[in-house]
Amino acid sequence: MHSELINQIEALVHRDPARRGLIASEARFGPLFPKHLHQAARKLVHQAERATIVTGFYIPEAEVPAAETDGPPGAVLLASTLEACGVPVTLVTDRWCEHAVCEAALAGGLAVDHVQVSDFSGSQPVTIPGITDAADRGLGDGKPQDGLPRR
Repeated sequence: MHSELINQIEALVHRDPARRGLIASEARFGPLFPKHLHQAARKLVHQAERATIVTGFYIPEAEVPAAETDGPPGAVLLASTLEACGVPVTLVTDRWCEHAVCEAALAGGLAVDHVQVSDFSGSQPVTIPGITDAADRGLGDGKPQDGLPRR
């Protein structure tokens, strides 16, 4: 049953109703990483010690500059699901999107202490506590370390 549900979700993910061209290459080359969602979901639930989800996208060129409103609720839903599976989650955003992400967290039943505000400006790479040492552990060298397919 779970496999069929995950397959249905994966089919929905591969839709492009707004015709943004995000998956336009699939018509020519086929789906990118078919069945990848099932493998990723299984790995997250059974092996993840924690998860960090980066969300919120400030749009300074909008008619009224503002934070996106569709990403944070989806991130909160994913965070809530992972938390229910026993995986602690941190939501990371910038200062412009902090309010939107905190409101989404509260509406989704997550405490705002799940939200971390990071400064993404400057020329230095973004550092997130607990995961920035990935290269030191052999995970940041560009080689597959998790057994998942690569294209």
